[in-house]
Amino acid sequence: MKSIVQRYLIENFESIFILTTLIVVSFIVWFADMKLALLNFFYLPVLLSSYYLGIRSGVLGAFFTFLMVVIFATLYPQLFVGPTDSIGIWASILAWAGFLILTAVIVGYTHHELQKKITETLLAKAEASGNAELLEQTIAIIHELESELDYRKEVQAWELKSKNRSRDGA
Repeated sequence: MKSIVQRYLIENFESIFILTTLIVVSFIVWFADMKLALLNFFYLPVLLSSYYLGIRSGVLGAFFTFLMVVIFATLYPQLFVGPTDSIGIWASILAWAGFLILTAVIVGYTHHELQKKITETLLAKAEASGNAELLEQTIAIIHELESELDYRKEVQAWELKSKNRSRDGA
């Protein structure tokens, strides 16, 4: 079940990313007080998009997010002006710190997954190279046996010729 969901999410990541961006930007603009601090949320889907789909998708996702925020900020600039008191500042710092920690967790998890894949690849390569070495040894043994067989054939052919000569001569 997990692999089906994971495969679906990866195959449709761009569509999900666009939908998520639209929903979250709209939510932030209409309901959140700390709009600028909550924009840090978009680091997460952009990082995931870059990791799973490549640089192009990550950059397009970042640009799309930027474009959505610019459109809302242009249409409703008064909604983006936040409180400048100490509570507002600390709320912004805490929101930023929370997303920073989430980003660290996601990057750490993806790094761990990448390390696992690299280890699996290296083990497969070592096994393949071990198989190649075994194949080379087997081929060398086959060549030795072929040489020995050729030698025995020559000896038998010589012995047979000798017997035939001695029988013909007798």
